[in-house]
Amino acid sequence: MPDVPDLAELCGPVFYMTSKPVAKDAQEDEIIASIFNAGLWASNDGGDSWHELANGKGSAKVNNRAASIVFDPFDADNFWESGHYGPGVLETTDAGKTFTQLSDIMHMDGVSVDFSDSERKTLLVAGHESGNVFKSVDAGATWDDLTSTLPKGTKYCRYPLIFDSSTFLLGCGGYVDPGTPGTLLSTDAGKSWDVVAKNGGGAEPLWAADDSVYQPKEGDGGYLRSTDHGATWTDLGGYKVLLPVKPLELPDGRVASLTEDAVVLSSDDGKSWKRVTAKLPFKPAGFTYAPVQKAFFIYRFGCYGTATPAAGDEIQRFDFDYESY
Repeated sequence: MPDVPDLAELCGPVFYMTSKPVAKDAQEDEIIASIFNAGLWASNDGGDSWHELANGKGSAKVNNRAASIVFDPFDADNFWESGHYGPGVLETTDAGKTFTQLSDIMHMDGVSVDFSDSERKTLLVAGHESGNVFKSVDAGATWDDLTSTLPKGTKYCRYPLIFDSSTFLLGCGGYVDPGTPGTLLSTDAGKSWDVVAKNGGGAEPLWAADDSVYQPKEGDGGYLRSTDHGATWTDLGGYKVLLPVKPLELPDGRVASLTEDAVVLSSDDGKSWKRVTAKLPFKPAGFTYAPVQKAFFIYRFGCYGTATPAAGDEIQRFDFDYESY
């Protein structure tokens, strides 16, 4: 394994984790973890061993703290990473061997890509701790600042979602941000925005296979759900023990989320939830699901002084066979 920086003085070795989509009949799947200042690390054996991404010749450094990773639904070797305290948005087309930094934009939260366009030209990205929102229509070569188009008094809009080249969603919220939380919708490519929900912005949204969207609420747990690309929303109730994290969709369409000590699962579009794991050993910061291994992987933040995911206990595995449960 290549040398990595000593992270003894840094907090939170694992800041983001996701699972790369697998092809039909795949024999293995890959989980990816972000470590601030130490890059992206991938495992194909359930976390027993890890290899560093972005180590190919000519690759840009991925030394930010990842905020989101977005996979092309038609080509999982093509994905985008956004992050803060470093490069804002990077793209890989070779499964993470090499990355290209998209312009000199820095210090970003979520990124979204217009997958209705085969050329992937339209991107939307939100600034970290700034309230800025930027749009690109040339695949990230240049960016236009949309911040002045947002409604005044709104909390920082950190979580974008593009439905198509003219229809954008923004989740706005944050515990230390000024203003009012909300969910914003634009139908004119970001020229103007409507407040379509008075909550949202707790974490990244999930755009599910049935075309519905789950938007994590800020503060009180639970989700908003839309079935019309954000025009109207249903508050799924006060399941207040849910953490403000991005929910996951299992291969069978059920939705999973987290409490402070368990993974929970919904079979009725988020109306009710059932615990499906043993008690977690720590309060989680996020999670992912590996469908080939049939397991949840849960991670946490903290100050542990470890340089790779394998060096500590920041990631925990919980087996869960969705096909038999």
